[in-house]
Amino acid sequence: MFSKSIALRIFALYLLFIVLPVTIFFLIFTQWDYDEKINYDIHRIKNIGLSRASYLNGFIADQYTALDLITLLTDQSNPYANRDFGTLLTSFGIDKIYPNIVLLSKTPDDHFLVTATSENEKGNTGHDVTYRGYIKSAVTNGYTTYPNNRAYDEISPAEQFVFAKAIRSIEDYKLLDILLLIVNARPILNILIEDKFFRETETVSLLTKDQIVFASSDPALELIALAPLTEEQSATLLSSRQFGNLTVPKKTLHLIPFSNLENIYQWSENGRDHLSFIAPVADKSLYIWMDMEKKTISAPYIRAAWITIAIVLSITIASCFITIFISYLLSKTFKELITLMGNIGEGDLSARFKPKPFGFEINEAGLTLNTVIDLIINKTEAAKNEILKTEIASKELRIGRQIQESITPRSIPDSGNLEIGIFSEPAGDVSGNFYDIYTRNDHLIIALNDTSGTGISSCLYSVCLRAILRSLISDSSDMGALLENANSLFYKDLQKAPLNIKTFIGSWDNSTSTLYYASASPSFGFIKRVNGAFDTLAGSKGSMGTLPKATFQTSSICLQAGDIVIIYTRGVIERQDSTGLLYGENRLKNVLVQNAHLAATAMAKAFEHALLLFTKGTLQEEDMTLIVLKIKGGPPHV
Repeated sequence: MFSKSIALRIFALYLLFIVLPVTIFFLIFTQWDYDEKINYDIHRIKNIGLSRASYLNGFIADQYTALDLITLLTDQSNPYANRDFGTLLTSFGIDKIYPNIVLLSKTPDDHFLVTATSENEKGNTGHDVTYRGYIKSAVTNGYTTYPNNRAYDEISPAEQFVFAKAIRSIEDYKLLDILLLIVNARPILNILIEDKFFRETETVSLLTKDQIVFASSDPALELIALAPLTEEQSATLLSSRQFGNLTVPKKTLHLIPFSNLENIYQWSENGRDHLSFIAPVADKSLYIWMDMEKKTISAPYIRAAWITIAIVLSITIASCFITIFISYLLSKTFKELITLMGNIGEGDLSARFKPKPFGFEINEAGLTLNTVIDLIINKTEAAKNEILKTEIASKELRIGRQIQESITPRSIPDSGNLEIGIFSEPAGDVSGNFYDIYTRNDHLIIALNDTSGTGISSCLYSVCLRAILRSLISDSSDMGALLENANSLFYKDLQKAPLNIKTFIGSWDNSTSTLYYASASPSFGFIKRVNGAFDTLAGSKGSMGTLPKATFQTSSICLQAGDIVIIYTRGVIERQDSTGLLYGENRLKNVLVQNAHLAATAMAKAFEHALLLFTKGTLQEEDMTLIVLKIKGGPPHV
C-alpha cells in the first residue's frame, strides 16, 4: 500500500519525522517543566520554613531575655532578699505583661514544687513537677525551651511553650529555684501561617525534639511521630508527662529523603504523596515541619499539560491531513502524466493529458507534452515512406528542441549584485540537460540538470523534473529538503528508465549575498575567491530517482565582490580531444584565471571558445551546460 501511494508515504514520513518527534519532545519538556515546578515549590516551602524557624528563634530569645529581666527585678538570685515572688510580680506589673509565670522551689529532698505564680497560675500551687522534662534540661543547661502538650495532668490539650531558667545564688552559685514562663503555642502557630505565600493545602506543625507533633495547623496531624521512637525515648516521654497521661504517638509516619536535598522528605498515606521540610529551632529543642500534598502541584499542571498536548496534536494532525491531501492531488497528477508518457511510448498517440487542480507546473509539463504529441502526430501523418518517416523523426527532434528552447529562460531576471553568464550546447537535436533561472519570493532560483544520454527520452524526463522542482519550490532556503521531496515523487517512475540524473538547485539571497544550494552529485563545480583560492561546491552522493528515499545536504556559501562560481555538467569536463585526452576541471580553472576580469556573459563565451579549440575536429557525445555566477564589484571588466 505504501509503495503504491506517494501520499501515504508522505503521511508515514510526516508521522515519523514530525508528529512523533514533536510528541516525544513535548512529553520530555513537560516532564522537565513538572520537575522544575516541584523543585520550585520545594525551595519555596524550604524558604518559608527557614523564615519561620528564624522567627521562632527570635521569639525564644525574647522569652529568655524576659526571664532574665524578671529574675533581676524580683532579686531571686539573692538568697537573703524578699522571697514573696507573687507580690513582687504584682508590684512591678510583670503579671500583666506575662500572665503565666511560675516559680519552682527546690525542697531538701531535691523535689521541685510550684511555690509562687502569677494570677493565671494560682490553681497550680503545690504541684510537684520534679519529673517534668524541662527540670533536668534547665538544671543542666541553665535555660531550656520545652514544648508541652498537656498542662500539668489535665485531660484537655493545652499546647504550650515552657521556657525555664535555673536561678542560682549569686553568693555560691547554688541552685535556688527554677523560673518558668508559659506561653500558649496556638497563637504562635497562627502567626506562622499568616503569610501571603502560604497555601491552604499546606500545613505548618511544631515538633518536639523527638519529632512528635505537639501543635499543627491541621489538627489531624497532632500527636503523630515522624520517626519511630526507641524504648528509651518512649519511657522518657511517659515519665516526663510531656503529653500528660497519653500514650504517644498515636501513629508514626515513615519519611524518606527526597533526592539529595537537605531536610527535604517525602511520604505517602492513603494514596496521597506529600513533600516535607523540617527545620530545627532553638538548638534542636523543637522543630518546624512544613508539609504539602504533591497533587497541589501536579493536578493543575497535568491538566494544563494534557490540554496543551491535545491542542498541539490537533493542529499537527490537521496540518498533516492537509499536506496529505495536497500531496495526493499532486502525485495523482504526476502519475497520470507518467502513465500518459508510458502509453505514448507504447505507440498510443491518441492519449492526452488533462490539467488537474493543484497540478501546478506538472500541468504545464503535461500541456507541453500534449503539444509535442500533437506536433509529432501532425508530422507523422504526412509520412508516406521510410525516408519520409526518417525525415519526420528528424523534424520531431528539432521540434522537441524548439519546445525545449521555449521553456529555457529567454532572459535572466535582475539579480542585484549577481552577474550570470550561460553556455549550453546539446550533443543532438534535444538535450538531456536543462537549466532554469527564475525568481520566487525575492530569491533567485538557479537549477541545473544533467541526465545521462541524449535524445527525446532524456529530454522528457528533464522536462518532468523541471516541472516538479518548480512546483515544490518555496521561499525556504532548505534546498536539500526540496531535492528529497522531488526524489520521492520521481523515484517510482524512474525504476524502468536506466537513467542517471544529477541535479543542482540553488537559491540566491541578494540581501545577504548568500547562495543556498543542494545537489544530487558529489560536485557540480567550484568557486574562485577574489584572493585567488579555489573551493569545491560540495554536494551529496547519489542521483535523482534511484532510491525511494535519499538525503541531500543543504549547503550555503557567502560570496563577496569578485568571487566567481562555476557550475557545469559532466559533459564539459569529459569532452575529449582527438587523442582521447579529457578536458578536465584544471583546464576550466586555468581559463577562469585568465578571464576572471571579464563580465559573466563574456566569461561564458571564453569557456565556449576554449572548449571548441581543445576539441576541434571531434564529435560531441555529451550535452554541455556551464553557468557563471560573478559577484559585482571585483576587478574591472575589460
